[in-house]
Amino acid sequence: MQSYVNLVTYDKQTIKISRNIAMKCEFIKQMIEDYEESEIPEINLLNPNCKSGMINKIMDMLERSDNEEVVNTMDIDDVKMAAKVCDYLDIKDLLDVFCNRIATLLKSCKSHIDIKEKFKVKKDFTEEDKKKIEEFFKVMN
Repeated sequence: MQSYVNLVTYDKQTIKISRNIAMKCEFIKQMIEDYEESEIPEINLLNPNCKSGMINKIMDMLERSDNEEVVNTMDIDDVKMAAKVCDYLDIKDLLDVFCNRIATLLKSCKSHIDIKEKFKVKKDFTEEDKKKIEEFFKVMN
């Protein structure tokens, strides 16, 4: 008999996943190790990045063996979000795949302007921030 874990996402959706898949997430594994196999623990994911759509995508990826193909088809916002979720749930293998994708995207950029456009960086430093950074580096040198 297969046992399950219920994940309650940040947007209050309940996702039922197999205990085998749950055990691939160190965060969840630590939370359920005291439960009996016959019990169905409920884990609340309090991180705002852990919305149902992303959690479903991550759990589906945990069932697959080759995720690079999937990651390469995701847009940059989803890749960044998925990396944050994998970091929160402590899924090292998937986090590596997402970080590799981000690194590949960074390498393809020719300038800081390219990076800002590709990664949708909206804010630059304020003049006050720039002065603080300059002062910090003057002190460090």
